[in-house]
Amino acid sequence: MAILDVVTGMTAAPRSDFSKSIPIMTLKDGAVVRTWKNLVGYDHVFLSDSEGNIIYGGFVGWIHCKDLQNAIAQIRRELT
Repeated sequence: MAILDVVTGMTAAPRSDFSKSIPIMTLKDGAVVRTWKNLVGYDHVFLSDSEGNIIYGGFVGWIHCKDLQNAIAQIRRELT
C-alpha cells in the first residue's frame, strides 16, 4: 500500500469497481494485486488479501498512468 499511496494522482477507488478487476500477481504475503481500466481509460489498482477481501483500491488519470505502471513494476520486483 505504501508504494501505491505515493503515486502522483492516486485517488481512492470505489469498492464497487473491485469486482471488475483481474488478478495480475500474488505477493509473498499472499496479497493479490488486481488491475482494471474503466471506460474512460483510468487505470485502477486493488490489493486483496489471500481470501479475496479488498484491502486497498485506487486509480489514476491518464497523465499519471506511467507512474502507476512503475509502482506496479516496483511491487513485482520487491514483493513477489
